[in-house]
Amino acid sequence: MKRIPTIALAALLVASLGSADPDALDRRASLDLKDATAEEAFRSIAQITGVQIDLQGLSGERVSVELENVRVRTILTALCDSLGCRWELLDGKPPRLRIAAVPGERPEPRVKPSLAALDAAIDLKVTNASVRDLLETVGQITSTRPILDSAIGGKISLELENTPVRQVLDLVCKSAGCEWSLDAEKGILVVRPKAK
Repeated sequence: MKRIPTIALAALLVASLGSADPDALDRRASLDLKDATAEEAFRSIAQITGVQIDLQGLSGERVSVELENVRVRTILTALCDSLGCRWELLDGKPPRLRIAAVPGERPEPRVKPSLAALDAAIDLKVTNASVRDLLETVGQITSTRPILDSAIGGKISLELENTPVRQVLDLVCKSAGCEWSLDAEKGILVVRPKAK
């Protein structure tokens, strides 16, 4: 599967699809978007698939999605599930991809996280758990969207009682060789390899 470099602000990795026909939507691709606008996400897909884009009612919406080796139609559906829209491939030369916001279908926004969430004490017992899965769980606990560098991985075992979330993050990152930061304004928990 061929990958392309980052397009605009969206770190978009999608297979080259050639001509835009319904079969192109069944080809496999990978996508990694971090806080991209809806316009960036869909326009990048449209550019790669060779379709024209007709985007209705999604101005200013943002999305983060990570999908690996899935069909392009699955990527489109995942984006629309996140943004509260519907997509449709229309005939024409070239074909047109219509994406329209659907009132009432946008998922409820998460509770805005606060730095105080890092001081909440939790009990945690994991054995040979995926570091990425554990960090995703911490994101749920703190109502944040984890953005994990692709280099973050490995397994971890911990048994903690009444431990502040920030200390849990410190212990996980000490074990995995990473560092974390919380952007409470954007609701993002960023985890990247520790700077040398």
